Amino acid sequence: DTYSSWFNASKLISTGNLAPNNSNTTITPASPVKTDSLNCTWTYLDAEGDAGTGTIIWYNNSREHFRTNISTAENNTIVSYTLTRNQTNGFIESEEWTCAGRANDGSINSPAWVNASVTIQNLGPNNATPSISPSSPVKTDNLNVSFTVSDPDADSLTVEIVWWNGTREHFRNNKSYANASNSSYTLTQNASNIFSKGENWTSAF
Repeated sequence: DTYSSWFNASKLISTGNLAPNNSNTTITPASPVKTDSLNCTWTYLDAEGDAGTGTIIWYNNSREHFRTNISTAENNTIVSYTLTRNQTNGFIESEEWTCAGRANDGSINSPAWVNASVTIQNLGPNNATPSISPSSPVKTDNLNVSFTVSDPDADSLTVEIVWWNGTREHFRNNKSYANASNSSYTLTQNASNIFSKGENWTSAF
């Protein structure tokens, strides 16, 4: 028996290198308040499966605040970094924070930085229902209104307290409180605060 001829097939391995990509920079939470921490996440993509580095840069408005490089072991690796809210990372209402992400496979950068931005929110305070004591006053009693003030951003608060005698405004006062404070104001029965039988006294803040 004789052997057949060799039949060959070949393919040239390209010496080129395809650039990696970052397709989806995201910041969470999407609507942060100043007490939140900010997390930036994106996906390192490399068609050739190369390991590489993900760069994250944080900007406060247009000013660079922080930069870090994170090693990626392979294609489709999540790159993530959290700015923990502390004295170094102080977030102020209305600031715009931007995270820029870029991939590098050891030789080539991704074509462009991919950015995401959020604005630090200022949420309105919460109004708790006021309570007047005593619940069944007589004309010689003092009237006390109590309530709890809170703010989701942990801001200090100025509370405007108004007392009405029937439909007539009797007294108005502004007081400052820390967030989540138990607060109260007393109308002391005296020559300025005269309570009569049958009157309906209302307090609002």
